[in-house]
Amino acid sequence: MKNYFNGYNAGPMDFGQPEQHKKDGNSSSAVTLLEEGGVRFRIYEQGVNSVKVQFDDEENEVRYPLVKDRDGYWSLELYDIPAGIHIIRWYFDGEEKLCTTAPVIFYGNGARNYIDVPDEKADCYILKDVPHGSVRREYYYSSVTEQFRICWVYTPPFYDESRKSYPVLYALNGGEENETAWLWPGKINLILDNLTAENKIEDMLVVMTAGYVFARDKIRNNAILENFSALMEQDVIPFIEDKYRVIPCKEYRAIAGNSLGASQAQWTAFNHPELFDYIGVFSGRILEELPGQRGHYSPADFFIEENADIFNAQHKLLFYARGTEEYAQQQEKEMEELKKRHIEAIFYSCEGNHSWMVSRQAMLYFLPLLFREESEKQQR
Repeated sequence: MKNYFNGYNAGPMDFGQPEQHKKDGNSSSAVTLLEEGGVRFRIYEQGVNSVKVQFDDEENEVRYPLVKDRDGYWSLELYDIPAGIHIIRWYFDGEEKLCTTAPVIFYGNGARNYIDVPDEKADCYILKDVPHGSVRREYYYSSVTEQFRICWVYTPPFYDESRKSYPVLYALNGGEENETAWLWPGKINLILDNLTAENKIEDMLVVMTAGYVFARDKIRNNAILENFSALMEQDVIPFIEDKYRVIPCKEYRAIAGNSLGASQAQWTAFNHPELFDYIGVFSGRILEELPGQRGHYSPADFFIEENADIFNAQHKLLFYARGTEEYAQQQEKEMEELKKRHIEAIFYSCEGNHSWMVSRQAMLYFLPLLFREESEKQQR
């Protein structure tokens, strides 16, 4: 009998309420973004003596108190908040609780409140008046986990009106996240819409499924790499190619991920060179083994100088991206080591730490590199 429940897909899926983007001060959300990196917290809460908020990414763990007015509303305004995703903890009389009227995402293996402060230097993540693709939720049965799982599929503008077939990118989430990660904190659908409107990328589908693959009666440590690779090969790719108009060959497939997903992208693509021509590794280690998988995985196992020509011929793009504040000391050494081994790769670096701001920037740079050669061949 099939098991219809997959625990890692059990959390709320429709995260990321758009109210946080309102700036008129009349939002029904507990969070309103203000100008110049400001944010207003405002909530009506009875029966408590204190309400505080804490930014989860602050080292000093300051809890900022909200002030109660005569009408029973607790409020606070803060300014000069850095652009990007910030996880917010709410405390009511010292007890941490989820604020149900503030934006929510799946993060840290659970529902978390957050704010997303726009980057005024980059507007490619903003909802604009351009043709929009569709985001569809699909259920597929996994032979690896013997459960039904969820994937999200982005289709480009006018997909339903067209008869053409498309290339596809498989986008992998980071650790303690799920299949919604590239949609809510990643905003990949908005990035794709905006780049498509500017004619900077090829039309493509993007598929997102949770990175943890726990299979019954199998080694739990394999959930991150071996099981995920099998899931992609046996379940996800066949499901997508059976249901959607995609071109079923490696020249029209790409795989990319951030953090944990970066390791999974390398593992899957390197072990299955017949599947993907384009590989994106965002905020991931290049030459070190994955923690907890010692003896099972290291990209360096594939970067052997004697086999460099064979390895390079197995794909068209190996793309590494990293923030200037993450693994900074290793980055230059790793790049030099790959060059010594004659491994062909593109390296991209942008300001930032191990965060979604870096992953967004990496995806923004990565997408225009995909499928151009194939498109030019079709036009000849």
